[in-house]
Amino acid sequence: RAVIGLLAPSFLAAKSKKSGVLYELGQMVFHGNFKDSFGHNRLFTWKRTLKLTGLKPLFGSGPDTFCTVFNERFGEESKTFFGGRNLDKAHNEYLQLLICSGITGLGAFLAFIGSLTASAFRRAADNPLLVCCGAAVIAYAVHAFFGYSLPINTPLMWVLLGLAGAAVRVEEKA
Repeated sequence: RAVIGLLAPSFLAAKSKKSGVLYELGQMVFHGNFKDSFGHNRLFTWKRTLKLTGLKPLFGSGPDTFCTVFNERFGEESKTFFGGRNLDKAHNEYLQLLICSGITGLGAFLAFIGSLTASAFRRAADNPLLVCCGAAVIAYAVHAFFGYSLPINTPLMWVLLGLAGAAVRVEEKA
């Protein structure tokens, strides 16, 4: 119902000549129009970042090198699009990891989070704390798709992962 409730107005908005989030969503879903400006210009960044994945696919370009790699290739286009500013983040933690750490780094990160979260939910009946930790990590993982690592919230995610890991380990020993 929620999906239909969102898509129906998007369909109608896509047929109009208006603007806004519903219009843009309708354009993407029903017409395949993915404008670079969608999502606070994130599509501009994501499309170009995906083009960089082939440069050093296995191990990436190195820690915190996204700014250098991106702006070497797309710096002038970025300055034009963003009014004189260059990008320093991919605004998607997974793409950022893919560029900086390669497939191995991204794969290891996803495997770690996925296996720990799955273990937490498998043992959730024994310890309700695991549901809370697992849900919080999933919420962070969804946020990470649209944002970037921040010093204010990333350490909290690692604390939650540590709590989940410790609780899973205690449950395994019991």
